[in-house]
Amino acid sequence: MRKKRIEPHALDRIRVIDVTVEGLGVARNPEGQVVFIEGAIPGDVADLWVYAQQKGVLRARVEHIITPSPDRVQPVCQHFGTCGGCKWQHQSYAAQLRFKEKQVRDALERIAGIANPPVRPIIGAPQPLGYRNKLEFTFAPKQWLSAAQVAEAEQELSEVKAQPALGFHAPGAFDRVQHITECWLMDDEVNQLRNRLYTEAVAQGLSFHNPRTHEGFLRQVVFRRSEATGELLMLLVVYEDNAQRVEQLLKAVCPEGKAPHHVTWMVNPKHNDSYSELPWDVWRGTGVLREKLAGYTYDVSPVSFFQTNTQQAEQLYSVVLRYLQQVASDPVDMLYDLYCGAGTITLAASKCAKTVLGLEYNVAAVEDANRNAATYGLDHVYFKSGDIGRILNEELSIFYGKPNVVITDPPRGGMDASVCDRLLELTPSTIIYVSCNPSTQARDIKLLSAKYKILEVQPVDMFPQTSHIESVALLTL
Repeated sequence: MRKKRIEPHALDRIRVIDVTVEGLGVARNPEGQVVFIEGAIPGDVADLWVYAQQKGVLRARVEHIITPSPDRVQPVCQHFGTCGGCKWQHQSYAAQLRFKEKQVRDALERIAGIANPPVRPIIGAPQPLGYRNKLEFTFAPKQWLSAAQVAEAEQELSEVKAQPALGFHAPGAFDRVQHITECWLMDDEVNQLRNRLYTEAVAQGLSFHNPRTHEGFLRQVVFRRSEATGELLMLLVVYEDNAQRVEQLLKAVCPEGKAPHHVTWMVNPKHNDSYSELPWDVWRGTGVLREKLAGYTYDVSPVSFFQTNTQQAEQLYSVVLRYLQQVASDPVDMLYDLYCGAGTITLAASKCAKTVLGLEYNVAAVEDANRNAATYGLDHVYFKSGDIGRILNEELSIFYGKPNVVITDPPRGGMDASVCDRLLELTPSTIIYVSCNPSTQARDIKLLSAKYKILEVQPVDMFPQTSHIESVALLTL
């Protein structure tokens, strides 16, 4: 959205009263106008610098904290404030949980129009740092520097900017990458590997990819860790098919007898960074991790979807299974699992249904799902790939049977209106809606409220240090 140009100005001694779903502080200026503030949390009293206006809301950043919030803590990461990832590291974990639960409740009240929604206390994470089992880093020919880093660099600015980067995209930018030397979202072994990869790539004179000119050899590197086995997988994504260059780099970075246990690589010649549909080659190991979740063991390939927080995924799935058992003491005849990914929820729910159908747009994920189901001999579980809005049609329900229960776990954008319309036509007795975006979940629940009422909502914190929250809603016809 476009930001309206206004005369930048200061606001003194402003008290922060709330937080947005994006994790921005909320306040009002002396005239009562709403202000969204970068780097602020509720309870702060701060001097602000207003730099823009967007849809009548002022945008500002903190210039000086006068009185810190009781919930404010010292961030552990040196990249906090410039990295777009852990935006809530300056806030105690107890406060994070409090605001996330409020976020779910507010969305249901404001968007779905539900007074006093039945939201249960949030399930927090036992491990607020180092909880991710997957991280992706991007190569870039020049480092992106924040305003603070530019000021700190002073005379050495041109020299610093000339250095290539391996790290995360700058917030809101596809072509700017901030160089990362440490990340607290996975263990330190990943930091050491990534830094060694960067140093060796520079030493070998390998070019880093430029997404504007579409030049440069190295594009991305992905790390995945199995919670069950402890094994580490690395996927190197390059722009050109040059096995000799890859071999030379991997030999230097991954010596024999040391991690990662599985090393893979692929060529992505496209003009975008998506790679889930592309083939990959194994350089070491099998290229597939074994992971356990909800009593099942899964094959996780370098490109397949898997919940990024394994410990909290266990909590999330236990909520789904509790809701299933709550509405169906005996196995239901037909269960649909929409946006099923590699079939993790599908398999967990398979004990509660005579027939299960998982629908997923990603072909590679469906291949993983079929393999996982075959491992356990689950011949009553089926998977189908395609656009959910198109394949969830009358022909599908005639062929497989109408569902008694539907589990849906859509991406952040929520379900298409056509999917909601189709569910209203199918009228399953129960819908269990798993969401990573309370706003779109509330929007879809409002559409479904034509025939469904909400019985309970359980927030689960899958992403500590961020404003993101997972939410499971139980709907009945």
